[in-house]
Amino acid sequence: MLSNWAQSSNNVNLASFAESLEIAKRGKPFTDGEYVKDCFIRASEELFCDFKNKAEIMKKIKDLALSARTVQDRTAKMSSNVTHMYMSSQAPKEELLGLLPLSGQTRGEDIANAVQKCLEDNGIHINKIVSIATDGARNTESGKLLHFKNLKQYRDDTNATIDTNYFSIALKNMKDGFAERFEQFKTNNSTLAFIVNPLITNTNEINNEPFGIDAGSLQMQLLDLKTKDLWSGKFTELKSKLEVQKCMYIAEHKWTALKEIPRVEALIFGAWNILPECHNEVKKLAYGVLTIFGSIYSCEQAFSCMNIIKSKVRSQLTNKNLESCLKLKTTSYKPNLIKLSKGMQSQCSH
Repeated sequence: MLSNWAQSSNNVNLASFAESLEIAKRGKPFTDGEYVKDCFIRASEELFCDFKNKAEIMKKIKDLALSARTVQDRTAKMSSNVTHMYMSSQAPKEELLGLLPLSGQTRGEDIANAVQKCLEDNGIHINKIVSIATDGARNTESGKLLHFKNLKQYRDDTNATIDTNYFSIALKNMKDGFAERFEQFKTNNSTLAFIVNPLITNTNEINNEPFGIDAGSLQMQLLDLKTKDLWSGKFTELKSKLEVQKCMYIAEHKWTALKEIPRVEALIFGAWNILPECHNEVKKLAYGVLTIFGSIYSCEQAFSCMNIIKSKVRSQLTNKNLESCLKLKTTSYKPNLIKLSKGMQSQCSH
């Protein structure tokens, strides 16, 4: 009897977590838990009217804890669970690490300090960062010239003479700076090409330093990889199969079918992901290079979802609760509801 009661209690908790997850994934307010429960009770009165155990079913539904405070608590626990899952993962993933509000100044120094604190709070050493991408050119996109437009207006209004030679020199310096920066692609060509052609890459030309790779272990594991037909064949066939598949669809004019072909990035990642852990240094290098070429989809998705979650009617939503909701709405991971529900005492609705 005690065992049955404990299992029943855990099922109620599990259902509460499942409902809270659906509310968070849809960007709905925590108070919707009570609304959903009321609808569930009303519908069940009719749906189970001919069931012999209707009273037992109705009691289970009424015992569901779905108050706003409970849904908020469940959401926070599921968010922490998801964070732990992808922080423990060895493979690269595009996930939201945190939401960092800047209440004071927004200088570069303030942003850097906030990011560094977030990394420290999550146990990530700054030396593990392979690359950093910023979104700092929005003012010059889509014809939004801002200050440049104001300069033109100032010249027209005042008939002032502008030293074009100064701007010419500045633009030349910018061009030279870009050329110098992108010269790194040439010097790191072997490193970048490694993820597609690891079997023919000269390991002496690979830049190991940013990825924390042991050069000796890398060479030995790569030599071992080349002698294993099972694994080496995955990379020799990867690119050719993809190209043949595309050519077949194009030849038959099946343009819509091209969307169904897995993305090149997904196929490359899949090939590396199946390698055994005995090639850990090789995989570490590949994963490090793959993280450099992350998409901006996750970032754009987060902004879009944030606007949905924190609408005008949810102006009192705290930053911490917003972060929890945003993680659950954008993550590719599924929280372990069974583990979470077992770790809690039964909390029946009153």
